[in-house]
Amino acid sequence: MIWILNGALLLTLIVLALWALKSRDLLVSAMILSLYSFLMAIIYAQLNSPDIALTEAAVGAGITTVLFILAIQKTRRTEEETDDDQLQIGPLCVVLTIGAVLALAVAGMPAFGSPDSPGATVTGNLYLEEGQATTGVANIVTAIIAYYRSFDTLGEITVIFAVGIAIIGLYLKKQEGFDDDE
Repeated sequence: MIWILNGALLLTLIVLALWALKSRDLLVSAMILSLYSFLMAIIYAQLNSPDIALTEAAVGAGITTVLFILAIQKTRRTEEETDDDQLQIGPLCVVLTIGAVLALAVAGMPAFGSPDSPGATVTGNLYLEEGQATTGVANIVTAIIAYYRSFDTLGEITVIFAVGIAIIGLYLKKQEGFDDDE
């Protein structure tokens, strides 16, 4: 039964991604991507990763959506009509090449939930055996998130900070009178 749910979620994610790509309205795309992030949070929770699920819900479906909407609100909408409906070969080749490389990488991965995977045989055991001695933290989950994954968290915070600074810059530009919309 769970495979039906996972299949439906995966299919929904694919449809949402294509819809966001094809949408000509940035606000609609932002809303679709918010829903996409929310569904990803559900998938992470279903995969027993509550910390990742909460982060995805808060950052992906929450603050990122707010930042997208604020950025869209503070920019001008200009569109040019083009006759560029032809298939572009260069980007298509790049996408197909990357897709082929990813397909090869997925084919070489261990089966889902395999006890022989590197995460189960190497990394997980290393964290459990040496985590408390290395970090000095008794709770291994806290040790992994705060110590081993700190660069990951720092990268996420840096991206959110940069977007926030860009939006503040847009607000300041509008207050200085450079925007002709009002």
